[in-house]
Amino acid sequence: MRKVNGTVTETLIVQKEVEVEVADSASKEEIEQAIRTKAYEKNILQGDHGWDGVESQGVEISFGGPVKASYPTGRCPDCGQMIGDSVEEGEECSNCGHVFSMARASD
Repeated sequence: MRKVNGTVTETLIVQKEVEVEVADSASKEEIEQAIRTKAYEKNILQGDHGWDGVESQGVEISFGGPVKASYPTGRCPDCGQMIGDSVEEGEECSNCGHVFSMARASD
């Protein structure tokens, strides 16, 4: 048996109308930031947040993830080829066949 870290990402489209006070000279970016700050005063996951669910883009479940960070040099330990940024756990080195794995704490 082994432990595997997993991530569930669900993209939700939500909206919330807020009212903010800004200086007459506020730029568009400053206004957008004030609105964003006001909208996020309460954490969206805490329930009583005032956000309306509009639609879901579905659920994406992934495990492992990019392994490059698990290799100090960013290179395959067997042949020295650079590990691609998107190479995930369990994939093989395209040059020598080394199977990449994530760094794990010792048992």
